[in-house]
Amino acid sequence: MSALRPTAAQRDTLTCLFALALLTAPLWSLPLDFDEQIHEYERIEVTVDGGTVEYAPELEDPPLDVAISDEIGCSGDFDTRVCAFESHLAANHSIPTEWQSRPDSTNYTSVPGDDHYRYVRVEGQIYEATYTTGDPNAAGNDTTGGLARIYLALKPVDPHETLGDVSVEAEDVPPTVRRAARTGSANHTGPVEVPETPVRIDGGYYRVYEAGVSDRSVLAGFFGIVLRFVAPVVGLGLLVGLRGRFQLRHVSEIDE
Repeated sequence: MSALRPTAAQRDTLTCLFALALLTAPLWSLPLDFDEQIHEYERIEVTVDGGTVEYAPELEDPPLDVAISDEIGCSGDFDTRVCAFESHLAANHSIPTEWQSRPDSTNYTSVPGDDHYRYVRVEGQIYEATYTTGDPNAAGNDTTGGLARIYLALKPVDPHETLGDVSVEAEDVPPTVRRAARTGSANHTGPVEVPETPVRIDGGYYRVYEAGVSDRSVLAGFFGIVLRFVAPVVGLGLLVGLRGRFQLRHVSEIDE
């Protein structure tokens, strides 16, 4: 039994639909993002080494501008002045702040103002800021008018707890970041918001960062030009060719 062949009217109808699809190609091809650049994301494993938090030792050349966490001071390679200050505190020193309190108040966890980070990584150890009334390294309290000066110092903390505290759950990050943390790399057309701290996934901790930006392939750019410029011209030509092949006939009955 031979296959059924479309009639001339059916062929003309299909051609008309195809022409309309070509004519509207610039609209329905917009979500394809032919002009978008490809943003590449990669991961670095973060581990605990002794008393500090480090990138995995097998990583030979970690990116210098990617800090382990924005909540851990001196966890990048461009915090020279910050690290010099924190190293001074880590050497059992303290400095006075502009704040005062009652002499019997101790063990402050914070003082008014915005801290740039919660922990600091110096001298192979993770520290947390601590605030006390009076200089902890001097005899007596620095009191004025019955109030004692609040001093800033550092105390060592557990690096495992610190890493867990500053990390974010994989469910709370964009899908592209989650995919990069799980598989090692991921691409996306357009930038995505990457947390500046490790992502906790599958029992490990991974710092995801943007590794580079590249243009789409030449083939993708070619298809973009075809769909946005060539296709409408071809579609319009097909519709013009079909103009004389359609007739509109109206039949009505008139009651006598």
